[in-house]
Amino acid sequence: MAPEPLRHRIRWANVARAAIVVAALTFAIAWPHLAPRAPEPPPSAVLPALPASVPPPAAASPGQPAVTPLPALRVPAARSPHRGPAARSPASAGRAAPAPPPARRPSARAARVPA
Repeated sequence: MAPEPLRHRIRWANVARAAIVVAALTFAIAWPHLAPRAPEPPPSAVLPALPASVPPPAAASPGQPAVTPLPALRVPAARSPHRGPAARSPASAGRAAPAPPPARRPSARAARVPA
């Protein structure tokens, strides 16, 4: 009687467990080295945040708070027809409602009569 080949005698579940243990140990040992580097402290010579040619912002007078400009308003884009009905504006109140879409034809499968 011929001996079984080696691949039939190996218990593959044990090989898989051993591989998982080796991978877990490798990951645990490598974990401290995988962290990103700590940020470096700034240099001892501090540079100004603004270039010298830019004047500092004007201080508000003692009786009034500082005024900051508001951001520009966005104009809303046209609504997609797939988003549902939008609120009608007063300008379109006198217009007729749009026509409903045409009726769908029955499919070929629905037209067949079962035998």
